[in-house]
Amino acid sequence: MFEQDIDKEISEYKKRIQELEEKKVEAARRQEGFDKFQKTMSDVFEEYGLSEYDLYLMKSVQIADWLKHLSQQENQPSVFEELKEFFGKIYVKEENKAAKSKPAKKSRKKGPDYKLAIGIYTNPFTNETVEKKRRNPKQLDEWLEEFGGEEVETWIQE
Repeated sequence: MFEQDIDKEISEYKKRIQELEEKKVEAARRQEGFDKFQKTMSDVFEEYGLSEYDLYLMKSVQIADWLKHLSQQENQPSVFEELKEFFGKIYVKEENKAAKSKPAKKSRKKGPDYKLAIGIYTNPFTNETVEKKRRNPKQLDEWLEEFGGEEVETWIQE
């Protein structure tokens, strides 16, 4: 009885090992294809005086469509979080530049002197969370400098 169970387990493990070995061979074959592709692309770039920038520029519409398609999927790749954070910072900087070019209200305070209520603040662009107990933490002061007190006030969690 025990011997049959063990033989059955051994058979299952051998089958799983064979599946893994097949995956390993397929992965090596795919890597070989990627290496050959990279070599071919390098040769084409050199022969025609092209660069990766030229390739990305030519493919930019397709890349954007691909990213939009991936954004519809339930399990988004980690690159989306990186892109959201990156572009969020860019848009915030642009908004701040536009706001600075407008005449500022004299009563508007910025920086570490701005008095914020005690609570937890979450930056909507980076999803970073900071808790203010008494004095402003360093990160909160940086946000006040970058975004202004009126904006950071709206980030308090209820």
